[in-house]
Amino acid sequence: TSTPKHEPNLRRLDKHRRFNGRLEHLRGTALGFRNLTNYITRALLDTGGFRPLLHPHLR
Repeated sequence: TSTPKHEPNLRRLDKHRRFNGRLEHLRGTALGFRNLTNYITRALLDTGGFRPLLHPHLR
């Protein structure tokens, strides 16, 4: 079976849309924040950035 020529373009477009969706989500998270530190904290909480780091040997 052969793959259509437009398939790589669709993958690239899908990746672009997913990235834009993430940016829009972060933009929505930022609404109402005047303090950059509070916004960064909220964004990290929202994305799971505060997960505890485990030592590589303990995983």
